[in-house]
Amino acid sequence: MSLETLLPCLCLAGGICLVVLGIIFQKKLKDSKFWPKTNGVILESTVQSEWVGAGSRIFVVCPKVTYEYEVDGEKYTSSQLALIEHNSPDENLARRKAEKYSPGQQVEVFYNPRKPKFAVLSVGDPTAGKLPYGITVFGVVLIISGVIWIWVAKR
Repeated sequence: MSLETLLPCLCLAGGICLVVLGIIFQKKLKDSKFWPKTNGVILESTVQSEWVGAGSRIFVVCPKVTYEYEVDGEKYTSSQLALIEHNSPDENLARRKAEKYSPGQQVEVFYNPRKPKFAVLSVGDPTAGKLPYGITVFGVVLIISGVIWIWVAKR
């Protein structure tokens, strides 16, 4: 297969993968609204800074909130606040998020019924559908681009 046909096919395949990923992501975010909940307790609430990303690294400051909860007699610990967490270099924003939780505070913990070790303090989609929709639209654009690229290459 030549590079002229490989690249459009990769574009097409990548687009299909992104469309599927966007749909799955949206479903998981919606399903999380129906996760069972249990009581938990905050163990630690601080902020931490770190470098993230592959290649071009980005500096972010994140809330670090650790909590403990129990499901069916088994204790778990988590530090996931939500399914989608938006972290930035803004230390004040991270501090405000962390200050919502103080050690010893009782909280509602929502856990995945299939994997109780995965839990969050906030369910649903904080982006109001923008992130899964954006992923899906980008996938559709790649699919259309791949199809047009293949069509032009065959002419």
